Amino acid sequence: MDNLTYENQFYAILEQSGPVGPALRHELKSIIQPQFIKKGKILLAQPYDMHILLVGMVIKRRDYAEGMYIRSEVLDFIGANEAIYHMPTEADSYFQAELDSVAMLIRQPDIVGIIQRHPRFSEQLNAILSHLLLERTFRGRLINMSSKEKKEAFRRHYPLATRYCRIKDICSFLGINPNTYSGL
Repeated sequence: MDNLTYENQFYAILEQSGPVGPALRHELKSIIQPQFIKKGKILLAQPYDMHILLVGMVIKRRDYAEGMYIRSEVLDFIGANEAIYHMPTEADSYFQAELDSVAMLIRQPDIVGIIQRHPRFSEQLNAILSHLLLERTFRGRLINMSSKEKKEAFRRHYPLATRYCRIKDICSFLGINPNTYSGL
């Protein structure tokens, strides 16, 4: 795909909550550029920057020490047409491409400037952030489910992750043993 196709996909995501006028589109065009992230690479951003994933899958991970070892747990799966809002309080977590991915990065100063000049953009960001929060509550709904129910819910909610991600990562996210998962 070419950059124009990615731009159009980006505008289509924004337009889910209303039209993107020509002036806003022109200003966004001057600050966005697709980022091509290879599998295994970390998405880099400053606090309050936003990535909007257009293609691929990204895993939010957190590393922690367990005795002499560094362990990694999966906190979330982010697929195409979803957003990542980089918070400063998440110093121990990071976002890693699980598949070759394409994302649009909007820097925090640009977000603020566009909102000041185009108040409608604030409504579109609110819609993206509301969807982001709704998606992130999925893990909370898993708490009272059996392992089998977790696996089925995960399969329905994250079909791309079910197909391409390692069982170890899926199990880390679901909080179940890989042997149990494989036996279901």
